[in-house]
Amino acid sequence: MQWIGVDGGGTKTLFELYDSDMNVLQQLRLPTCHAGQVGYDGMRAVLSEGVEALLAEASDDVGMGFGLAGYGQDARIRASIEEVVRAVAGGYPYELVNDVRAAWASSLAARDGAAVICGTGSIAYAVRGERDCRAGGWGFQIGDEGSGWWMGREVLRLFSRQADGRDPRGPLYDVVLDRLGLSDAYGLIAYVRDELQGDRAKVASLTRVLREAAMAGDACALDVYDRAASELAQIITAAARGMFDPSDPVPVGYVGGVFEGAGELLLGSLRRLLPNGFELVEPAYGPTAGPCLLLARRLSE
Repeated sequence: MQWIGVDGGGTKTLFELYDSDMNVLQQLRLPTCHAGQVGYDGMRAVLSEGVEALLAEASDDVGMGFGLAGYGQDARIRASIEEVVRAVAGGYPYELVNDVRAAWASSLAARDGAAVICGTGSIAYAVRGERDCRAGGWGFQIGDEGSGWWMGREVLRLFSRQADGRDPRGPLYDVVLDRLGLSDAYGLIAYVRDELQGDRAKVASLTRVLREAAMAGDACALDVYDRAASELAQIITAAARGMFDPSDPVPVGYVGGVFEGAGELLLGSLRRLLPNGFELVEPAYGPTAGPCLLLARRLSE
């Protein structure tokens, strides 16, 4: 049996076709399918385009796994997303989960432990047997601490402080001027208004600027990674609290574009700040695989 896995995040939608041994055969990236950004018609259009493209390359025996951001606690939103996915999947067997359950299943191959997503937003999820718990994921208006959006906001805040002289000027100041094409510091106001326009994904893209400043030794930029890791460690710990015995090792998987971009700048701090017994582990699979693994397990029962 082959599998089509879908990872629908706040920035992009990734589709992958797997063979029976979970080797990737084809891949396709499309814009976000998040209903909160493109509506349910937009979600259906993106999912249909990706699924149909991979079905054209697949065998007749196919299962589909959808891990979608926004498929959360609101019953009305859940029902609307379920209707869209049911239509997109047609008569093929499918599994629909939220993005954080997909991240857990992908990164830990669906075994007990915890997982954290750090992309545009941030959320953690822990599973032990039939029990599960999440923490974070409150959205940018309330939280999303340690996320790409949060880091991007920190870039803007720190630049303003260095421009004013409230903090000593470091490499971050010059990197922001150069990478954003600003003729002077106050050009940032127009850049935020005209270029970022309140778009969370665009704000999160400033993590590239943060990384460059940190690699150049900017103390404030390096501190952002430490503070982000602290926030992520807290939501991981909160999700797993009371679920594991003190003597149990707790593997922690990680998923998200911020981890990919930051590398050890973030992972090193997170590894150091996790409680004793929590071990950061390399993801077992990419983010689209998790829902397919869950579907395969359900079909085999």
